Amino acid sequence: MDVICAQCGEPWEYYGIHHGDFEQEDIEPFLRGENCPCCKDHPKHRSGIFENQHWSTLLEASDEPDEILRIMPL
Repeated sequence: MDVICAQCGEPWEYYGIHHGDFEQEDIEPFLRGENCPCCKDHPKHRSGIFENQHWSTLLEASDEPDEILRIMPL
């Protein structure tokens, strides 16, 4: 299942986020909705308009939804 980047809309396979598509230090910022490897170094590509899609796809794809709920903004 793909998880949408909250900033640029890039889809990322949930398995790949934790198994080689991301550097270890990039996982937490992505999960918090800050950026992905595609928009990390390109601030002009970050709009944040995909935030709702990010959280819904992340919750759906995650094996640990309680962990995701812990980091979701209120």
